[in-house]
Amino acid sequence: MSLLLDESLKKDMLAFLERTVNINSATKDAQSVTKVGEVVKDVLSGLDVKLTVKSRKGYGKLFLFESKQVKKGAPKTLLCGHTDIVITKDLSRPFTIKGDRLYGTGISDMKGGLAVATFAYKKLVEEGIPNIGLLLVPDEEVSSVGYASFLETVYSRYDYGLVFEKADKNENGKSTTKHFHLINRRKGVARYLLDVAGEYGHSGTVDKKKDRKSAIHELVLMLNDVMALEDYSKGTTINVGVVGGGVSANTIAPSARAQVDVRFTANSEDERVDKEIRKIAKKNYINGSKTVLDRDGYRPPMELNDKSKKLFDIAASVAEGMGVSVSSGRRSGASDANVMVRFGMGVLDGLGPYGEGDHDPVSYITTASLWQRLDFAVRFVEQIYS
Repeated sequence: MSLLLDESLKKDMLAFLERTVNINSATKDAQSVTKVGEVVKDVLSGLDVKLTVKSRKGYGKLFLFESKQVKKGAPKTLLCGHTDIVITKDLSRPFTIKGDRLYGTGISDMKGGLAVATFAYKKLVEEGIPNIGLLLVPDEEVSSVGYASFLETVYSRYDYGLVFEKADKNENGKSTTKHFHLINRRKGVARYLLDVAGEYGHSGTVDKKKDRKSAIHELVLMLNDVMALEDYSKGTTINVGVVGGGVSANTIAPSARAQVDVRFTANSEDERVDKEIRKIAKKNYINGSKTVLDRDGYRPPMELNDKSKKLFDIAASVAEGMGVSVSSGRRSGASDANVMVRFGMGVLDGLGPYGEGDHDPVSYITTASLWQRLDFAVRFVEQIYS
């Protein structure tokens, strides 16, 4: 059975999006992140499913819904989305409808995808599809570190992972409702915090070079060497995203810090850059300074495996039956899919609706893509179990 997109269902999905988008669930606002999960719980309240809720100080709650209908020997499929967003409350924009676009902060990343995953899961459980789960991760935007050990136990129990990050724009110019570009590879990511200590001093009275131990000067010289580690030919990029430090213009900076984001397509590149950054952090560019290096986030590359190839073939068959052509490829950003693959799951990502403005206060998805991706998700999972 495929999904019948009647007006009642569309109305329910729009109400869901209004509720969730108007909750600004920036990762650090644990209470608001949890509220989004509670909205999903409300939608699924009538289903015969097992609900596991995990909590940890400083993080929103993690929700895992699992069907009580179990079929031995049948594949186990996990639908996945995240309830947190990047944009903070002071920059947040409300849910609005303008023509065929639905606007609101966080709607493209990824409350639109969350709507598709939630209502697809509801339909599939009602149909009696066995062995399916729905996972809501509360801290995906900071590499899903809060519940990492629990997530590993979940991923090890499932065969397939369907991740509902937003759909990609088609490079071939085709309409996003006529062609699906699905994600089965992603870059890996590693994040570093460089914390530099220098010494206070008056910029006018400390007039010998050996005595001017500026943490900012040290950091600038260090970051120049860090950026030189980029290798575009291998897909390795580096971004210094946050820099801070110092006291005033006439004070030699006693401290400085930077956050660095590294993206790579192969583990060998991660190992190379990591080794070199550690060497740089140990080096003193200015005598008397000291640097503490912390690698505070990591996701491996999402690499293509046989299970993922099988998933794509199923997806392509379903899409073509809907009159939609399909392609696959790599996305530079990381997601929970990166870690799923590490545990042997077959994974397909980019299953959410098409939209723009991922980490922008002004973001949108299209209604046509929203309805179509819900229909596709239901048909896709049905086919996995046929």
